[in-house]
Amino acid sequence: MYEPQEDSYLLQESIIEFLNEKKIHIALDMGTGTGIQGLTLIGHVETIILTDINKETIDFLKDEIKKLEDNKIKNNNQIKSKIRIYTGNLFEKIPEEFHQKINLIIFNPPYLPREKEEIEDIELTSGESGIETTKEFLTHSKIFLAKQGTIFFVASSLSKITELEEHMTKENYSFSIDRKKHISFEDIIIYKARLN
Repeated sequence: MYEPQEDSYLLQESIIEFLNEKKIHIALDMGTGTGIQGLTLIGHVETIILTDINKETIDFLKDEIKKLEDNKIKNNNQIKSKIRIYTGNLFEKIPEEFHQKINLIIFNPPYLPREKEEIEDIELTSGESGIETTKEFLTHSKIFLAKQGTIFFVASSLSKITELEEHMTKENYSFSIDRKKHISFEDIIIYKARLN
C-alpha cells in the first residue's frame, strides 16, 4: 500500500481548497490507497466512490471507515456521506449508473518512468514515459465525468509532461497547473482538468 507522501499532501491541499469553493454531489477517489483523499471528502460530498486495484488496500480502508463510522455514532455525529467501495483497475468496476455523473475525480497515479531493465512497480511507475496509466485514466474519465466536472491528478517533472499535456488536448480537456512543489530531484505537479 502506498503510504501518503509529499505528493499526497499536495493533492490534498488542492482538494480541500476546491471543496471550500464548490458543492460536490458525487466524487471518485481513484487508486485510493490509504484513503487520504477519499476520507478528506467525508462530510463534504454526498456520494463518495473509492476504488483501488489492491484488495488488501480496500480491506484496510473498509476497516478504517467502519472505525470512523463507529466513532461518529458514539459521538452522535452521523457521517452524512454515502461511501461506495470497489476493487478493480481504474474504472473497470465502477457501475454504469455513474456515467457522466461524477462531479470530482481525484487520482494520484503511478507517475514515475520505468527504466527498460526495471520491473514495473504498479504503485510507482507507469511505463518508460511515466504517463501510461494517467493517459488511460484520462481517456476513460470522459465516460464518467459530469458536465462541468473537475479532475485533479498528480504528475512528475521526471515524466513526459509535454506528451501528457498533448494527450489532454487531444482528449478535449482544458487544464491548468493547480499546484507545483519541488522535492529533491523532481517537481510534483497537481493538474486540474475539465472537459471542453
